[in-house]
Amino acid sequence: MNIGNEMLSLQSPEQIPDIAELFEVRDDLKQLLDDVVTADIDSDLAQFISNHLHEVLDAIDRFTISGIAPIQASISHLVGDLQLKIGTGAMVERTDAEKKVGSRMWDLVSRLADLVNITAGSSVISAVVIQALTSGRPH
Repeated sequence: MNIGNEMLSLQSPEQIPDIAELFEVRDDLKQLLDDVVTADIDSDLAQFISNHLHEVLDAIDRFTISGIAPIQASISHLVGDLQLKIGTGAMVERTDAEKKVGSRMWDLVSRLADLVNITAGSSVISAVVIQALTSGRPH
């Protein structure tokens, strides 16, 4: 197994994020989750954010066992669900409080994406998420 592990590491090394920064982002995400619960925002948006934050936090908690793959999957799931909401017209104009929460969320998710090396298409992901969470329109 050790030989196989070494060969895999040489052929396709997994980026190992800065653990301290990873758990700093985790703490910030947890704080955002606590703030979403008490924020004056639409209940559907609060539920959407809460569900995805729980998924991302769980993926970070599993990092030491599962590596970065669950974190990457949780970020992809968030962006995909957001794109579906945009496509179905579920995202509408947002209040200033909702824009602030959305912006904070994206800042943290973007930091996390950088840590776990989600670089392909990051500018597209960024544009979709920022636009959806701040204005509710894809263009």
